[in-house]
Amino acid sequence: MRGANLRRWLRRQECPELIRQFKRLFDKAFSKNAQRMEHVHQSPEPANYHRNSVIFSRHSTHVGNSLILYYPTPSSSKPIAGSIQKIETFGNEVLFSIRRQAPLPPNKHDPFLRYPSYPATVYSSKMSDGPYDRVSPNSVVSHVARFDFSFERAVIVNLSRVST
Repeated sequence: MRGANLRRWLRRQECPELIRQFKRLFDKAFSKNAQRMEHVHQSPEPANYHRNSVIFSRHSTHVGNSLILYYPTPSSSKPIAGSIQKIETFGNEVLFSIRRQAPLPPNKHDPFLRYPSYPATVYSSKMSDGPYDRVSPNSVVSHVARFDFSFERAVIVNLSRVST
């Protein structure tokens, strides 16, 4: 109801011109019909990367958009969770430097193991200290949500609209 009232007000004559200009800019930037394919900023280390209307960000820019599920190598059969630390561009090539989510310690239990169709997995709440994985955006499966639910454990939920 509020949205409809706002749209109606924006079309009326008494709506200030400045507000209408902001609406035009907003519509241009966030329209569902906008043709946004792969987009890389000109910086060699951009803060964001847009691909098929999905935004990937480095951890220092936006934590939520940096959390992903990805294949660390081309021969990997199971994706793992991680956080994009750096986005690098080399001409038309883009690489993400990703810090892995540490695996669940052996003495901790993953209650989601018995539900294979449920898209949640328990990992350690810490990030791995190992070297970063460098992968192309094609290796990314989806964004994930992370929730630290107890000491040394975090639930990672696959946010893909398509089951992997």
